[in-house]
Amino acid sequence: MNVVDSSGWIEFFKAGANGPIFKPVIEDRNQLLVPTIALFEVHKVLSRGLPADLVNRCLDVMRLGRVLDLTDPRAIAACDSRP
Repeated sequence: MNVVDSSGWIEFFKAGANGPIFKPVIEDRNQLLVPTIALFEVHKVLSRGLPADLVNRCLDVMRLGRVLDLTDPRAIAACDSRP
């Protein structure tokens, strides 16, 4: 399973220089985990400069992965996981 942090999603959606690095991971929807905090952070950042409908479409792309509440045990497990 893979997790893309908020900065990766933002790079991807804004077509930043590092966006292509995250593309293969984001497109592998069956292996993609999306913490709810990432939805919050991406919404907060993208809402500063993009129309609401575009922001919502970006969040819909994120929701194609498996959205998870980032609980304390999950946060610790994510830190300890090895590739």
